[in-house]
Amino acid sequence: MKLPTKEVICICVLAFTQSAIALNQCDEAREKATTAIKGQYAPFMSEIENVEKQMVEQGLDPTKFPQFDKNGKLRVVDLPALRSDLSAQQQKDVADVRSKIKSRCDDQLKPVQDIVDASKAVATLGISMVLPKRMTNIDVSDVLAGRPLGSNNAAIPKARDDILTSVGMGGKNNDVGRVLKNPLQPKKWLKR
Repeated sequence: MKLPTKEVICICVLAFTQSAIALNQCDEAREKATTAIKGQYAPFMSEIENVEKQMVEQGLDPTKFPQFDKNGKLRVVDLPALRSDLSAQQQKDVADVRSKIKSRCDDQLKPVQDIVDASKAVATLGISMVLPKRMTNIDVSDVLAGRPLGSNNAAIPKARDDILTSVGMGGKNNDVGRVLKNPLQPKKWLKR
């Protein structure tokens, strides 16, 4: 089994998140990329570690593991060194992909976020600059993803959901609650 290159994983993650790539989604994209890369390396590193352990239990030297190459020639593989090299490559791939995602996010959304932050400071007469960021944050990523009141865990959507639940209109299977949550998106009313 051949490992996919970091470029392939990066492209897949970026393509997956392209429709709503934004500051908050950038964090999610970085985490998904990290998980994907680690998931690609994990079986190989686990297998190498397992073979090393068995060799040591049998009194064999894991630095001299006999292995046939693709041409049928016998060669000796240093398993601890191979595992170390794979681990180093994994860390490099994670850093590279995270850097590419950060760069792309910064290029596309940082200017928009800066404009929103400046507008917010003017609109609140500077109060937003004094208060903790979480109290006045308007995340461009949520707005671009169709959530102008913030992500599902933001204060306003959370309070709305708590109120709807307390009056018996909460949950995903309540028709009235779905209409109140998305009054301008009738297609979401029908989802169950």
